[in-house]
Amino acid sequence: MKKAKVIHMVEDLEVGGMESIVLAIACGIDRDKYDPEVWCVHKRGGFLEKLEAAGIKVVDMGINSCYNPKGIMKLSSSLKEARPDIVHTHSYFVNVAGRIAARMAGVPRVVTHIHNAYVHYSFLNCVIEKILSYFTDKIICCSEAVRNFAIKKEKINFSKLAVIYNGIDLQRFDHMPEKAVARRSLGINDDEILITSVASLTEKKGQKYLVEAAADIVKEHSNVKIMLVGKGPLKNKLEEDARRLNLSSSIVFLGVRHDIPEILGASDIFVLPSLVEGLSLAIIEAMAAGLAVVATNVGGNPEVVHDGITGTIIPPEDPEALSEAVKALLLDNRKLKTMGWDGRRVCREEFSQEIMIRKIEQLYDSLIKKI
Repeated sequence: MKKAKVIHMVEDLEVGGMESIVLAIACGIDRDKYDPEVWCVHKRGGFLEKLEAAGIKVVDMGINSCYNPKGIMKLSSSLKEARPDIVHTHSYFVNVAGRIAARMAGVPRVVTHIHNAYVHYSFLNCVIEKILSYFTDKIICCSEAVRNFAIKKEKINFSKLAVIYNGIDLQRFDHMPEKAVARRSLGINDDEILITSVASLTEKKGQKYLVEAAADIVKEHSNVKIMLVGKGPLKNKLEEDARRLNLSSSIVFLGVRHDIPEILGASDIFVLPSLVEGLSLAIIEAMAAGLAVVATNVGGNPEVVHDGITGTIIPPEDPEALSEAVKALLLDNRKLKTMGWDGRRVCREEFSQEIMIRKIEQLYDSLIKKI
């Protein structure tokens, strides 16, 4: 049987949640049925080596602007030559340019993936998405919240939309080091409480509210350490805020790390105070590591964190609520443990990479039958 060629189209391959999903799908899809490629519209990035090591062709298109007609024409011409059976686009700008180019090139089936609820969309953005939905065979939403956003704000027909939850490689969390060992490697003492947040340091991830909440938490629990894992444009501002609140010794900025399971294994609580989310891989990973989670009531967060069972859901932009949620968990060690156990269970039942890839394959299968 002839393999179906699937081209995943992304802006770049920098390390991030959306790029992790593309990597997982491309590497995990059934290679007896599908021949995946990844096309970087703008530039390559940190995931390049992993894709090439898996034998997946990576194409660098070198297009600076997805709105430049010349760039779209270049994409279309290259797609005509490549003759894929399916084009699968990711991220807003590529979703627009990629779908136009794919239809101009006569690609039989076009899939687009919405990885976030883009609440900042203008009226024009929504109109463009509505129009392009007519030329899209299926739109994958990473959560029910994202699908509801697409229906209510973008006015996209329900039949075009499919919810497929993000999934992680749970095997990375099967053989984690002992907590004491992991803590020593990070310089955390046995009597310290470690609160961790993993996210890019940007406005939408809301770390400033965690820093503000930390001032209140540390007043009652002086042995608390907070680790912020990630990089971004707000790093200097967050460090300034920590100094202003006399928290420099309590808040540690780790930057980008590739040992996330080990860091989570050393932690006691995970916090994600984001303002916008699709479906957070960081939360799923924290639950896979057996951590209770405090997360904001935005996007798909409440679909992952079952409030009162695997963690606590709080309002966004509310450092007081964040502080109270963390302090309540710190006073109930048994609850911390049971939330961690339930989080592991939920991950295995709903958010594994295998489940995500199987559903993607089923979607591809149904589209191929129509070609």
